[in-house]
Amino acid sequence: MAEPKPQTAPQDRNQEAKAAFLKLFRNTARHKHRYDVFRDFVTLAACSLHNALHKEEGREAEYMQIIQSYEEADQKAFPELLGLLISMLESEPRDILGPLYMELEISSKDQGQFFTPPELSELMARMNMGSSLELLKTQPFITVSEPACGAGGMILVLVKVIIEQKLNPADKLWVQCIDIDRMAALMCYIQLTLWNVPAEIIVGDTLRWDLREVWYTPAHHMGFWDQRLKRRDDTPEISESDVALETPELEPQNVEANIADYQTFTLDWKGQTLTIRWCPEWTPRVMAHLEIQSADEKPHLISETGYKSHFIQKQEVVNIGGPVAYVTAWLEELDDGKPVQLSLF
Repeated sequence: MAEPKPQTAPQDRNQEAKAAFLKLFRNTARHKHRYDVFRDFVTLAACSLHNALHKEEGREAEYMQIIQSYEEADQKAFPELLGLLISMLESEPRDILGPLYMELEISSKDQGQFFTPPELSELMARMNMGSSLELLKTQPFITVSEPACGAGGMILVLVKVIIEQKLNPADKLWVQCIDIDRMAALMCYIQLTLWNVPAEIIVGDTLRWDLREVWYTPAHHMGFWDQRLKRRDDTPEISESDVALETPELEPQNVEANIADYQTFTLDWKGQTLTIRWCPEWTPRVMAHLEIQSADEKPHLISETGYKSHFIQKQEVVNIGGPVAYVTAWLEELDDGKPVQLSLF
């Protein structure tokens, strides 16, 4: 097994990935306007993530139309950009795409298009949503609606708070997010997908209830949330901190199930059994998917909740010797010989 690399501070890794992202982005299709390239990156990433689980021909056609408008060298840059975004998102649930968009100075000022800084989103989310967690003491999950979601910064902070409580957001949270701007909604879709959040993302005008498009994250499908939501008790009194909009009557999508195939492995780590599920071709054009879960649902070094959903470039895992070797190296890198304190996810 290859030796794990020396541990690097998460902040340093984030900065390295960010610098690489900005450099690659600025050198991709330089003859095109930066707004158009960013919009195309977001759309390509969203279509790839969506169709990895449920293939929808319209989104496949949109992907092909966009990617074919770029030269071969630039086509190869888009998966690399997504890989760098994954690296930036890895340390904690946090809006990365919104600040990137603002830093690149391609925002639409004429439309008043600005993304809330992550620090302000965290302050607002902790003030407004903290009481929602109290509901988890008496019910199996909470639902939250964000009628002007932007890139999903507020929801990502709520995910962070849930993880701090040693709870699994994929099991305890379902969200509905709406934004009038399609690119912003797809930015939200990408980031919630990569943090394995069950969500319904709608492109539309909340005030006019003009709903044009709906995207469901993979966690929504894999967690059978359609059934879970239908089984909710029909309680007449709904707390203001547990606001869930009714699922809108949008035209059904032409969806063909395309659930990825996983390989399952077992790893014994210092007396704790971990189940590793590995899909090397989660999306053929972009990435693999790795799931790590403790058999007893207790915390381990990689996750406070006992469950970790991790998107990664396939070759990184192959190079170190496969999923078991990769997870082992990850655990060894984090292990300082002390009992698990767990501020990680």
